[in-house]
Amino acid sequence: QANPDAVLIKETKILTDRIGRFMELPADEQPNLATVTDQEKLKGQDFFAQAQNGDKLLVYPKARKAILYRPSTKKIIEVSNLIPGENNQEQPPADINSNDEIVN
Repeated sequence: QANPDAVLIKETKILTDRIGRFMELPADEQPNLATVTDQEKLKGQDFFAQAQNGDKLLVYPKARKAILYRPSTKKIIEVSNLIPGENNQEQPPADINSNDEIVN
């Protein structure tokens, strides 16, 4: 059985390699990775207006950048600069599941 951390690291590398071909990504940090699992719960949030289940969210907290990527079409759906929240912590919405729970 695969180590969940190793799976997460591998998936993050694959995604950053793909996205990095088309746009500059922060070189000094690894993104937090999450997967859209219920797009209905994200309705009304501009960033997720075009989100679909299965889309990947890469969040770079230090660079304050979020990228929504659709693996099925290999397209970047949305990019946004993060605005610091309470205590300057940028967090993805609660309705997105961390890839810690995803097993291939």
